[in-house]
Amino acid sequence: MRSLDLPVVNSNLEVIEALQKQIKAINDRLFPLFLRNKDARLISTVPGIGYFGAMLISAEIDDVHRFADAQHLCSYAGLVPSVHQSSNVAYCGRISKQGSRHLRWILTEAVHIHVTNEPDSHLTKFFLRVARRKGKQVAAVATARKMLTGIYWMLMNEEEFRVTG
Repeated sequence: MRSLDLPVVNSNLEVIEALQKQIKAINDRLFPLFLRNKDARLISTVPGIGYFGAMLISAEIDDVHRFADAQHLCSYAGLVPSVHQSSNVAYCGRISKQGSRHLRWILTEAVHIHVTNEPDSHLTKFFLRVARRKGKQVAAVATARKMLTGIYWMLMNEEEFRVTG
C-alpha cells in the first residue's frame, strides 16, 4: 500500500499503525491481570470466550456469590423477559435490557463464536433448535442466557467448561 505513494493512503496507514500500538500496549497490561484472575481463567475455558471477554465477564459479575442463583445473575444481566401484569393476565415480552449492556454484548458475541467453532456442544444444539423456531437473533440471546447460567455454575463449583454439558 505504501508503494502507491498516495498521501491519503499513507495517512490512513499511519493511523492504523498508531492504533495497533495502542492495542498492543493495552493487551500487554491486560494479560498479566487475566493470569492472576482465577474466575476469568475459568470463564475463558468456554469456547468462544477469549481472555478479553473473560476479563469483561468477570469484572461485570464481580463476586458470583452475591447472586442467590443463576436466575438472579441472568436478571442482573438483563437477559430475562420483561413481564407486564394486570390482574390475572401476564404478558412476557422481550428481554428487559435492564442491567449490564456490556455483559449482554460480550455474551451474545461469544455465542456466535461458540456456535461456529463447537458444532457438538449442547449450547450449539440449543441455539439451532431455537433458531429454527424463532430466528437467529432470538436464539443468540436465549443461548447467551443459557451460557451465563453455565458460567454461574462453573464459578460456583470452580469447574471448567465441558462441551457436552
